[in-house]
Amino acid sequence: SDPSLLATSSQTGPSDSLGRPGTTPLLILDGQGSPTGSGRSGAATINARNVVVTEGGQITTGTNSNNAAGHLTITATNSVELSGQTSDGRSGILSGAREGSGAGGDITVTTPLLSLLNGATINTSNFPSSSNSSRNQGTGSAGNITLNTQSTIVKDGSVITADTVAGDRANITIQTEDIILRNNSRITTNATGSAAGGNINIQADALIALENSDITANAEDNFGGRITINAGTILGTAYREQLTDESDITATSAL
Repeated sequence: SDPSLLATSSQTGPSDSLGRPGTTPLLILDGQGSPTGSGRSGAATINARNVVVTEGGQITTGTNSNNAAGHLTITATNSVELSGQTSDGRSGILSGAREGSGAGGDITVTTPLLSLLNGATINTSNFPSSSNSSRNQGTGSAGNITLNTQSTIVKDGSVITADTVAGDRANITIQTEDIILRNNSRITTNATGSAAGGNINIQADALIALENSDITANAEDNFGGRITINAGTILGTAYREQLTDESDITATSAL
């Protein structure tokens, strides 16, 4: 079956243009409550015991206009599990600032257990979630990601990422008791062009990164972001000036 989409958006085009090809919309609300609205998109708030997103499904807020996207807040008393991907995109929680100059919304997840498995993502960016999309990148600042958990697990090519081409946001903040990255998974901020890189701030009792799993802050023509890690224990990873086949902590800039 086709992936499902739960979304709010601010658009100047039809609402079905928010999703990637093949998505089955569950709920799409735009800034004017109509398919052609161009106001600020509404915020999305989910309160549940468990939140499960699989098989290419996505929970998103976004803007394809010059108006800001709404913030996305998820609170789960037991767990949040994101798992899998398809040819059209990764399963996950996303906020996009695409095509216009509107700013992307922030993503906040609060739960005892957060799991990203089998290529899933939490992502804020100026870019479409699918490489098959014909949409252009936006010019508004990307949103921030804030994760408040007891345990965070990122495995099997999954990514927590904030990618931007403009603005001074796209920061990632994680407060957790333990965080585990395994099998080519990443926590990363990327700034393209003249945008400044976002910062990564991790507060944890224990940080474990194994099997070429990286924490990186990258930029091209401006300063890269800062990586700040306060942890009682760090295993399997270390700061390095460039990426290697090991698990790395790097902050780079072509500038």
